[in-house]
Amino acid sequence: MVSMALALSFWVFAGPFGTFVHMTMLERLVYFLPLFAFTAVLAAMIYVGFLHLFADSTPRRRRFYGSGLFVLIFTPCLYHYNVVLADHQDHKFDDLYVTFGLVGAISIFFTIAADVLKLGNGEPPSAVERPLLAQRIPEIGDASVYRITVNDHYVQVFLSDGREEQLLMRFGDAISELKAIPGIVTHRSHWVAAAKVTKMIKVNGRELIELDCGTRVPVSRRYRSAVVEAIARQQATE
Repeated sequence: MVSMALALSFWVFAGPFGTFVHMTMLERLVYFLPLFAFTAVLAAMIYVGFLHLFADSTPRRRRFYGSGLFVLIFTPCLYHYNVVLADHQDHKFDDLYVTFGLVGAISIFFTIAADVLKLGNGEPPSAVERPLLAQRIPEIGDASVYRITVNDHYVQVFLSDGREEQLLMRFGDAISELKAIPGIVTHRSHWVAAAKVTKMIKVNGRELIELDCGTRVPVSRRYRSAVVEAIARQQATE
């Protein structure tokens, strides 16, 4: 929101694309404010949609695909918005191509700039090391997924920074998207990162595994042998 407000302020003061000459500052604010609001809503819808439709793609690829779709949707809207404001009866269709060129160039610039900034902050170029499930979580930062469990129709995701997120998806699909992290399915509704497991314990006849954060997760009879083997492998590598 802060970045959008700063960008809006810059465009209002700078008056690009001839608006500085033909509009007062108040007129530029009235002109750009709806555009920025529409841009924010459209970008958010594309982001969320692509996050679910292209979950297997890398963040970089989703950014470029989303940028292309944004140009295709936003440009005709901007063109007709200008036609209405200009109130021209003989508006040339060629201007639409000019608008496509301008919006496309700006969109590509900001997409590449965002990519460069993320690389500069240490994001791996293809995000291969980050599991696909983590890519569904906005602003995950340096946090990692260490446990997931089923919560009705949702998957409850526990992050290393203490946050919890809910994702509308099947438990089996969530596990598939966590293949990049060595993990253990302890129960039909529980998965934990192997590196977080400290020991297996028994409480009131129930077998549990204890994580390094103190959390205890149930172990079902069906998965017991696989859990024991996974814990042994993990301890052997430490």
